[in-house]
Amino acid sequence: MLVYVLNGALGCVLLQRILMQSGLAVKAALWRAAIIGLASVWFPYTKLEYSESLVATAILGLWYFARRRPIVAGLLAGFAISVRIDSLLWVVITLAIAPGNRSDKLRSSLSMIPGVLLTVWSYWIRPGVLSNYGSSGVGFSNPIWIGVYGILLSAGKSIILFSPLLLLTLTAWRRAYQQPATKRLAVWALTLFLAQLFFYAGWWDWSGDDSWGVRFLITSILALHLVVMASIKLRSRVFQLLLIVALLVQLPAVMLGPHTSLMLDHLNKPTKANVYMDGNSPLTIEDVRFHPRYGQVTATWELFAQKLGKGPIRSPDAHLLGSTWSEGFQEPPSPDWDIFWLNLHGPKR
Repeated sequence: MLVYVLNGALGCVLLQRILMQSGLAVKAALWRAAIIGLASVWFPYTKLEYSESLVATAILGLWYFARRRPIVAGLLAGFAISVRIDSLLWVVITLAIAPGNRSDKLRSSLSMIPGVLLTVWSYWIRPGVLSNYGSSGVGFSNPIWIGVYGILLSAGKSIILFSPLLLLTLTAWRRAYQQPATKRLAVWALTLFLAQLFFYAGWWDWSGDDSWGVRFLITSILALHLVVMASIKLRSRVFQLLLIVALLVQLPAVMLGPHTSLMLDHLNKPTKANVYMDGNSPLTIEDVRFHPRYGQVTATWELFAQKLGKGPIRSPDAHLLGSTWSEGFQEPPSPDWDIFWLNLHGPKR
């Protein structure tokens, strides 16, 4: 797991460098990169073994080195493709918009060859990978409008829910586009986001579960945060309020583990009150995606409050069954701490 922790730190370094590239002073860029690292999904993903976070760092590196070190940029792009083949799309978009002349882009493109060859070789030695694509329902079979709604506005998986600072994107993007130093960054962030949004919205598992939010869009979420950090005043009351909310969203996920509530769903099979007939029904992935009561953010905070308190959160009346996530379990869920390895209430009995 230290690989992903180090990757998270490297990603923050690149965020700072890109902000400096956009005209911010060293100290200002450092503070703003730290905010992105702690108040967005990037923080919990330093604890998760997902390839998307490696790809995000590689593409940030591609953007930063595109003009100053085009060969390094190309090697990073090739690495991203070798990690996830769909990264080819995001590499092409990034390389097309990134700073640099034709000579720089040519050298970057040629430097991608080792990564591309590695990818081709990996598919060659694994026969049947491409021919089995689309089997067992795996493929682009999801209605795009459902995926778009889920990624943007759903009560359980919205990217705004997991990274509240994205609420400032529209205002920040308009300002960034009007400034010469950040105009290219604004175009890249928006283009990358729209491309990833509509690409993954049609994927059968558009939320990328099990994950903290929607893991497929980590790269474009970071790019949008760069636009916000490059254009918003940190002393704004709206920004400060959203920053507090964003930090509170990430805190339980890092303390208890981003996957904890989902793993408890899988292992303990909680139920929910059936609104159409008497009794209970099994909790489904659609409930986690679209119902605020069973979403990861609320469930993880419920677990966090439970760990700090004396017991599970329970409604006083039986008829309120299902009013909280933990009420769906026969036995109250009680996970261990996932960061400090301590129990504030002493050893378990």
